[in-house]
Amino acid sequence: HYRAAQALQALGRNGEARNSLAEVLSRSRANKNADAERMLAELEGLPARGPAVPRSAGAAAGKASGCGGGHRPPAREDRAQRLTVQEVNAALESRCSKVRAIHKPVDQLRLHHELAHKPDLVVLTNFDWTLLGDGLIRSVNNLKAEELLRPQATVLPAAARVWMMAVQVLPDTGVPIDSTPVERLLWAPTLRKVDLDSPHFRRTIRPLTAPTVAFAFDFRAGSPPIKPERVALDLPVVEDGRANGVVFWFEMPLGAAGLISNAPMAAMPAGARHLSLGQALQYLQPVPVSAGAQLPLHASHNRTRILFSMVEPDGRPAPLAHPRRGLVL
Repeated sequence: HYRAAQALQALGRNGEARNSLAEVLSRSRANKNADAERMLAELEGLPARGPAVPRSAGAAAGKASGCGGGHRPPAREDRAQRLTVQEVNAALESRCSKVRAIHKPVDQLRLHHELAHKPDLVVLTNFDWTLLGDGLIRSVNNLKAEELLRPQATVLPAAARVWMMAVQVLPDTGVPIDSTPVERLLWAPTLRKVDLDSPHFRRTIRPLTAPTVAFAFDFRAGSPPIKPERVALDLPVVEDGRANGVVFWFEMPLGAAGLISNAPMAAMPAGARHLSLGQALQYLQPVPVSAGAQLPLHASHNRTRILFSMVEPDGRPAPLAHPRRGLVL
């Protein structure tokens, strides 16, 4: 618009030049532009249509004034057109005085209050060993619901995958007794923290199925909000036993920085960084399994916690028995 105003002024179309300069001001920060304001002052009081400025007359006027030419000295916009990409980047970096970082719960962020403008980078840190227990999904959904994310914003981590496998938890009482009847007392929907890479006191955890992806979450700015979900899984059984629990963990990509995961070391992806958070264990109602078969399970989440349940032969989720509470003697 500024270069168009220069051309229109040279043609004597002063009214159109003023309109172009008004566009320059409306698109400038705080509606201020020194070059456009200087040119508007020159056009003030001139008729909308005037004689064109002859090139020879402009050159003579330029020589008389000592400018060395008939053309107006190039404005900042004109000089920027002749800069290389490297020169423009260097100039921008030299003018960036600071990067503002805000570390607050997302439900306390408001545009034009805590946030002067929509962020360019969002780093999510509210995840625990269950992934969802600290409100990770609710944070992402809140940012999108309040329209605080521009489509080009970078969200780290950008996604997450939840891996799981069925296990058999055997109580280790230290004496040769059959602990199978005790398995019915273990079931509860509560998630327990375990670490498969550390010794388990008074219990043994045996993996019975191969690791399988249960959920995949997309946290990117342009993705839709995450809703509660229920999926059916068929786990390939690799060991005979009684499946009475599920162990699950997560992995999250950080772009060029690689992958972070709290997986046990035996299931750690190549090149990933290990998070010493441990894994999550949920007990199930025990069911016998054989190697080579499939173990059907239902996995669901309500955006704050993950739950696994057995499946009836007709495909419906098995009814959940009430867990035992209190002290069992």
